[in-house]
Amino acid sequence: MSLSYKQLFSIEALAVIFSIAYTVLITYGNILCWPFALTRSLLFIYLCFKKQLLAETTLHIFYAVMAIYGWFTWYLETSFEVHTMGLMKNIFFIVIGLALIYPIGMLLKKYTKAELVYIDTFTTLFSVLATFMMIHMVIENWFYWIIIDTVSIFLYAKRGLYLAAILYAVYTLLAVNGYLTWANG
Repeated sequence: MSLSYKQLFSIEALAVIFSIAYTVLITYGNILCWPFALTRSLLFIYLCFKKQLLAETTLHIFYAVMAIYGWFTWYLETSFEVHTMGLMKNIFFIVIGLALIYPIGMLLKKYTKAELVYIDTFTTLFSVLATFMMIHMVIENWFYWIIIDTVSIFLYAKRGLYLAAILYAVYTLLAVNGYLTWANG
């Protein structure tokens, strides 16, 4: 069954609301961010699949699992302590991520109907890394999100998900705020 444009727009709007709530709550270290993260992920799984953004669909499945993991991890934490990963680890992860974009993008291009495969792969790979960093309170996650979110604006707008594109513009600003909040802890 195909949903109307109005129904898809309503699902997208709801996903945006839950996404903003999640990001604001995680910025301030509030464990209630995780139920919002889970709900927004489930909504975006549906939307991205409908729009043939297959790497993004996979990413949102990952986000749903990570929302549960993050919720559990933060539940076990006794305090909210931000730390750094360090320059060499960041360089290592950036080089590995960049090296994986082309082969994964080629696989998506060859075996699926995915759109914008290299941009989709870039945002997906680095979002995985940034999510782990966020769950484990690594401050550099915010720098990754600023870049990922900026690229995602184009990705979602190009596929006609305009509310999601606006969401990622807001995410970019929230990532700057997240960094400043965590840095001034």
